[in-house]
Amino acid sequence: NSTFENNVIVASQILLNGGVTHSIVTNNSDPSGSTFSIQVTDGNGVSNVDDTFTHNTLNEGTFTLDASATGAVVSNNTLTNGAGFSNAANNVTFTSNTATGGLGYGEQGFYDSGSNDSYSGNTAENDTDGFYVVGSGKLTVTANVANDNEAIGFDIEGTCVLTVQKNTADGNASTGFYITSQTATVNVNTANGNDVYGFEMTIGNGTVCSNTADNGGFIGFSITASGTLNLTGNVADNNAVIGFSTSQSSGTISGNTANDDSTGFSFTIGTGTVCSNTADKNLADGFDITTSKSLTLTGNTADNNGVEGFYFLSLPDGTVSGNTANANGSAGFQAYGQDCSFLHNTADNNNDVGFSLELFSSTVSQNTAVGNGSEGGFLLFGNNVTITNNTARNNTGDGFLLDRLGSSTISANTSSSNHGDGIYLIEAYSNTLTHNTVDNNGNDGFDLVENTGENTISNNTAVGNAVDDLADASTGSGTAGTGNTWTHNTAHTANPPGIL
Repeated sequence: NSTFENNVIVASQILLNGGVTHSIVTNNSDPSGSTFSIQVTDGNGVSNVDDTFTHNTLNEGTFTLDASATGAVVSNNTLTNGAGFSNAANNVTFTSNTATGGLGYGEQGFYDSGSNDSYSGNTAENDTDGFYVVGSGKLTVTANVANDNEAIGFDIEGTCVLTVQKNTADGNASTGFYITSQTATVNVNTANGNDVYGFEMTIGNGTVCSNTADNGGFIGFSITASGTLNLTGNVADNNAVIGFSTSQSSGTISGNTANDDSTGFSFTIGTGTVCSNTADKNLADGFDITTSKSLTLTGNTADNNGVEGFYFLSLPDGTVSGNTANANGSAGFQAYGQDCSFLHNTADNNNDVGFSLELFSSTVSQNTAVGNGSEGGFLLFGNNVTITNNTARNNTGDGFLLDRLGSSTISANTSSSNHGDGIYLIEAYSNTLTHNTVDNNGNDGFDLVENTGENTISNNTAVGNAVDDLADASTGSGTAGTGNTWTHNTAHTANPPGIL
């Protein structure tokens, strides 16, 4: 129960050497240019418990708590040009302390190897790492600042349960937040202008919500989660490579924004929901997505990106619905998928094509492609696909190009005022085309080339097309010597005439 108060310490230290409990060390300082340190140790084998250190000013010194300093309270202390705060004890509270200028000493502002500690309102600037915490069972880090450090703002490794909220890590030479934890809650933090990552995380399960990582030299958010990750309401703008890069088993990715990055979102996800995210004006793709199980992608927007709006490397058993991809440099949607559905999506004014899809046992329904470029509205490959109630209008290329598509049903679609064909088939076999409306296109309405066959074209309407409403260059045992069957269609012109 001792008190050390209002002392001037010249080139020396305050040492609590075992068995000192409930003591108060406050308002001690050193003249500028001397060295003052505070140290707690169990030199005689007896622990120090529940000591308080407050409003001390240290210059070119150290503040060290060994494992014996259980329950210490460290608040409103200032350490300048020294080796930083170092703690190995459990249940220690650090509040409103400042550590600056440790860079020349190769030290962290705050180093912690204890457990169940908490940090609130502290500042670490111009150090090697701002905060370096390793091996904590439970840790809370709230409203701290770690700016302009030589390496990492917050380096937190090996925690079991971690809460990081309302902190700032800007302008660090490597990474704003580097986190490894079994369970992590990371909310309302800012990591702007860091040279590599804003947030780099490897976790089991976690929630990452309402954080910002802008103007980074590499990636805004890089997160690997072996379990469930919920990524919600974050912003990653103007990062040099990727806004959000995640690899996760499951979870929800919602309400995030990635603008003016190289790639907006790059996801590898097992099963989960991706909804209401925005990726605009990125240099490459808006969304790069790989999924291994089941994904629901709904209500997202990818506009004005340099290459693809949405690019799916793998989409098994997924649902893509109600998304918008406009004015992208190549395709609005490009996908390889199986047992998946594309529903109610919009792809307008993309430079090459609205939808470029290679699908198997899948459904493409009620999508719209207007004003896209030379590859048209819909470019479709695959087998056993249901293509129904879609609209392609005013595209520079064809409305629908069915390339190597087989055993599929194309029904109740509208293709009008496209510069090329309304519906164009290449190497397409055993498909059924029925009740489609194809009008006022710049070439043929329906155009089937030589290497097509065994398709059935019935009960369609094709009128006002610039060349022929119906055209079939194949040969075989079908209608009028073609390789396909034509019946009950409404049209004005046909080549050969016998298919009308």
